Formats: sequence, C-alpha cells, structure tokens
Amino acid sequence: MTNGQSGILTIDNSTRSVLAWSVIALVVVGGMIGTYFVDMDTYIWLGTEDEFGENMTAVFYFVAGILLVLHSRGEMKDGSTLVKQSLPILLGLFFLFIAAEEISWGQRILGFGTPESMQSINRQGEFTIHNLGLFDKEGAIIDHYRATHLFVLFQGILLPLAYRFWPFARRTMNRVNFPVVPLACVGFFVLSMVHVQLTKYMGSQWFHMEVRELMFSMGFFVFAIAVYRKTNRLE
Repeated sequence: MTNGQSGILTIDNSTRSVLAWSVIALVVVGGMIGTYFVDMDTYIWLGTEDEFGENMTAVFYFVAGILLVLHSRGEMKDGSTLVKQSLPILLGLFFLFIAAEEISWGQRILGFGTPESMQSINRQGEFTIHNLGLFDKEGAIIDHYRATHLFVLFQGILLPLAYRFWPFARRTMNRVNFPVVPLACVGFFVLSMVHVQLTKYMGSQWFHMEVRELMFSMGFFVFAIAVYRKTNRLE
C-alpha cells in the first residue's frame, strides 16, 4: 500500500486494490451494457443530452478537476513549486473544461443563446468548442471522438502500465510529476474500450458515445481521488 494506507477500497497500485476496483468497474460497465439489451429506453436516456448521464459526466469531471487543483494547491503550501505542479494543474483545468463543455458552458441552465458567428460553424448550434466543424466527424482535422479515445488509451491504460512495469518510464514520470493513473483505475478504461468494440455490433448510434463518456468520467473521478489522497504512485 502507498503512504501507509490500507483497505480494500484504497485506490492505488496494490493487487488487492486493482482487483477490488476492477470488479467495481466490471459491475458498472457490465451494467451499462446489460441495460442496452434489457431496457434500451433507460440506456438511451443515459446518453441523451441534458439528462442524468450527461449531467453526471459533467459532475464527475468537475469534481475530478477540483480535486487535482486542490491537491496541487496543498503541495505548494507544503513547499512544492508551481512549475512542479504544472502538469496536475493543467490536467485539472482540462477536466474542468470538459465539464463545462458537457453542459455547453451552462447555456441551457442560464438561458443564453449561441452567438450567430458560432452557431453557423457549430454542428449542434451550441456554445461549445468540441462541436465546431474543425472537430466534426466529416472532414475534421481531428475527430473529437477519436481524440477522446486516444487520450483515454494513453492516459488511462498505456501510461499507467508503463509506470508500473517500466522503471525508466516511472523515473521520468516521477521527475516531471506526471499525474499517473493508478492501476486500480485502469479497469474502467479497459472495459470502456471493450464497450467501444461492442457498440460496433450494437448499432452505431450517437447515444453510445455519451454513455461511454460517462464511463470515462467515472474512471477519471476515481483517479482524481487517488491523486488527492496521494495513493496513485508506487512507493
């Protein structure tokens, strides 16, 4: 266990923690997939804009962002520097940005309209960046769906595995204070990627990605808790 903490729900790189959180991830993701076949209306509801699923995605990312920023603030109070905490802070701000994008920066909550200049180039006519034509699937510079999957693949799966099993990668990440995801969280991202493959046989529908984003956000929420508790690194 890291930092002297113990318990089956500790979020770290120990075998016990990895197994426990992998089971939790399997129940969550398996439950999502099972809902598609048992109660498709509920599944679609989870993937519908401004409904429970999208709102929870925003909440998970928002809290994750706050936890990362608070962690770095605490580290700087204890003598760390802004430079050393730059990567956790940037990731925290990125999560806050995603949360704001999920709710269109509060557009429907606050009731403000989309500027005409943006409405004409936004695929959904919203006050969002990820729906701009530059990031749309049709002729995009980079499709935001693929960008999301690549981010999850590297941040949530490949880099944590490299940190655990490749000493050079571990030394490098520790040196730059990279916000590494503990192995306990990897199950969320691996199983979400399984969902990516399964949806090819479940019908290519818009709501699959929204459900998947909810699962991604859960994984990053648990990861942020580990960073805040300082249990995400190997001792």
